Amino acid sequence: MRMIHWVLKKIYKAMFFAPIKPIAEKIDSFLEKHGGALYRVTIGREKNLIHYGNSGKWKYDETFENMRWTYESELKTEYNPLVSVIVPNYNHEPYLRERLDSIYNQTYKNFEVLLLDDCSNDGSRDILEEYARIHKENTTTIFNENNVGKVFKQWNKGLQAANGELIWIAESDDYCEGNFLEEMVKMFRYESLMLAFARSEFVQDGKKIWSTEGYMADTPFFKWNKPFIMTAAQMVRNGFAYKNMIPNVSSVVFRSIEKFPEEIENICEDLLLCGDWLFYLSIMKGGTVAYTNETTNYYRIHEKSTSLKIQKTFRYYEEWEIVGKYIARNYIVKEETFENVLICLRKHYQAVQETDDDDIVEQYYHVESINLEKEKRNPNILMGCYALISGGGETYPLYLANEMKHQGLSVTLLNFNMERSDNNIRKILHGEVPLVTIKSMDYFNRIVNLLGGDIVHSHHASVDVAVSRWIASNEIGCKQLVSLHGMYEALEEKNRQDVLAVVTKTCSCFAYTADKNLESFIQNNYYFPNKDKFVKIDNGLPELEITGNRIKREMLGIEENAFVLCLVSRGIPEKGWAEGIRAVESARKRCIRPIHLIIIGDGEIRNKLERETSSNIHFMGVQQNIRDYFCISDIGFLPSRFPGESYPLVVADSLICGKPVLATDIAEIHNQLMDESGELAGKLISVQNWVINETEMVEDIVELAENQEIYNILQSRTVSASKKFNITNVVHKYLRLYQNCKIS
Repeated sequence: MRMIHWVLKKIYKAMFFAPIKPIAEKIDSFLEKHGGALYRVTIGREKNLIHYGNSGKWKYDETFENMRWTYESELKTEYNPLVSVIVPNYNHEPYLRERLDSIYNQTYKNFEVLLLDDCSNDGSRDILEEYARIHKENTTTIFNENNVGKVFKQWNKGLQAANGELIWIAESDDYCEGNFLEEMVKMFRYESLMLAFARSEFVQDGKKIWSTEGYMADTPFFKWNKPFIMTAAQMVRNGFAYKNMIPNVSSVVFRSIEKFPEEIENICEDLLLCGDWLFYLSIMKGGTVAYTNETTNYYRIHEKSTSLKIQKTFRYYEEWEIVGKYIARNYIVKEETFENVLICLRKHYQAVQETDDDDIVEQYYHVESINLEKEKRNPNILMGCYALISGGGETYPLYLANEMKHQGLSVTLLNFNMERSDNNIRKILHGEVPLVTIKSMDYFNRIVNLLGGDIVHSHHASVDVAVSRWIASNEIGCKQLVSLHGMYEALEEKNRQDVLAVVTKTCSCFAYTADKNLESFIQNNYYFPNKDKFVKIDNGLPELEITGNRIKREMLGIEENAFVLCLVSRGIPEKGWAEGIRAVESARKRCIRPIHLIIIGDGEIRNKLERETSSNIHFMGVQQNIRDYFCISDIGFLPSRFPGESYPLVVADSLICGKPVLATDIAEIHNQLMDESGELAGKLISVQNWVINETEMVEDIVELAENQEIYNILQSRTVSASKKFNITNVVHKYLRLYQNCKIS
């Protein structure tokens, strides 16, 4: 029988890919009428995977199995993250003990509980305080003195107080099985996973009245009898655009976010029914979504629930339109999606109003208005990085991705994993940004297509070439944008020629930070005929809160009155560590004031230099919090003679921390140091034929250490000079570039 099923399905596919489609449709109509059960389990199943395309012709869609996510490397280390369990409560005294027992008795133990109460007038607070006393080691209470009455304000309050890597909003009238967190947490070993949800059973008056399987019966594309992971793009395209596939937030665990996404915060507060749907659509954007039926959430239905009341009002259809517009602006959906939603809403109206007259629905759900929102959709950005390691071109895509996510864009960080990752660098990327560590380059086209990528934005020559080769093979239909960080001009001539030969054939646009980035393209007669493809965009960095409390001078054995330089770079000879150390040692001999050098970074020359230097040179290795070290220093220090230097981010970091910079006069460093009046917030050291003037460097260190007046003048310019590094404005420039690439 299985062989018969397989043969029938293969024949059916072949018929609709052949030139005999009109005949095939007639045969299909006959078989549907007379084929009975055999038709339903074979050809009927295939029809669920077929839809009309824009041309009106039959087009075969990928099967559910092919769209399951298997292309990303899982975390190899033990994964035991803290989960913040947020319990928002209002007048649910009868259900609280069952709810709280189901939380505190979880088999997974690494969690904290935040008990929120919106000024209940029943006995809820007594119960909450009782459990908080019993479980004081991992419980916090957050009680309102006045009733807010807004569900999402309570969610937001919990999100801002949460310390966990993962969040579970466990509504106070629901409950769950004891293995709920254990099953949910293990799915987050995929770092692209933004949200996971579990099977739910709907209960009323202690009885099961429905389940996920029944609720999802109208989504034939999905299989609900086993766990799966798939991209948010495909989830929305094939189901989530048609209905909220997550009936209850208590069934959901998601990656921590600091607060409600700004793009939807105000909208959600005004929604009575669909706010959670909008919330899910926002946080899962650009990532993957998981489902499991290996644990169960119990969703309590109340006879007089707000949800049931709203479904009988016109507000219900207005909220569906709001969600529809958000989907149109943020996801790629099928042409007929919102027409099909309207059909479903008409049927809903007929059912709840017990009438056949459903024309009134179109007064509240406007398909044409929703479809117009598609024109506002920003491209889906796949930000490519070489590896999660130190270096300007390696870390900059992480900062860009963070800010793009903050601005509501759909962005995914693709880690090409060409070197072993550094966990300190991994921490730069915010948890709400999906991270895909590519398992094999053989999967690259599937990854791009399943994520719905419009633009692949790369920052390293090796990644640029890998992406170009896929695009050239016509395996993926996205556009390519390359940010030049100085690597091309640092390559040996033969390698540079090979890279340019590949990348220039496919790249839609090049963003550069320094004029010298253009030299390779000019020499190869590519720049001038294609000048419109090149756009100069400065690098930017986030304005992080600087406390100065995490690192103290005394922790490093540095005197409070010492003059401290801070050097942050990779430990390769061209970055000038040896020259910088020699200059500091020479300056120490000429100054009464103690002088220390902090070196942050790692590389081939570190061990040798560390063995040979005095205790005034502090090798700290790779650090995530480099601004904390700039804060305890007097000056940023970059004695680089690296030919690939373009727009070093550490110069921006130092200036943002209010510290002037002593650096070699190469690349764009002069422009980086310039304030709004054209004055420099630092000093420049001359370089001739890639040899640093060490005598000049020593004189500068001595002068800055001993002449407070000169130092104060340079420091006073840092605020003005650092304004150019506003990453919000930089992302706006990139967004315009993406739009141009998308339509080119």
